[in-house]
Amino acid sequence: MYSTKFDSQATEALYRQNPDDELGQSLDGLSWYGLYRALEAGGGSIVIEDTYGFVGRADFETSEALEEAWCGIGMDAALDALDHAGIAYMEVVGL
Repeated sequence: MYSTKFDSQATEALYRQNPDDELGQSLDGLSWYGLYRALEAGGGSIVIEDTYGFVGRADFETSEALEEAWCGIGMDAALDALDHAGIAYMEVVGL
């Protein structure tokens, strides 16, 4: 039986491995994202630990789809960091 923190036993096993890349820190009250390339899921997986400590995963059929999703998460994380620092997005892009 897996911990109720995880959405499945497979997610728990993946979470316990070192990711290829990661964003965020769940210890700081922010979500954490782990990138796992070229797994049994085809292109790979992104594991997400939310601010409440629950862990889920999204699987991608191709590496292109995985990288596109990862880039989107990176942009969201950057905007969240700017928001937490008190800098308005419109100031950054010059609007």
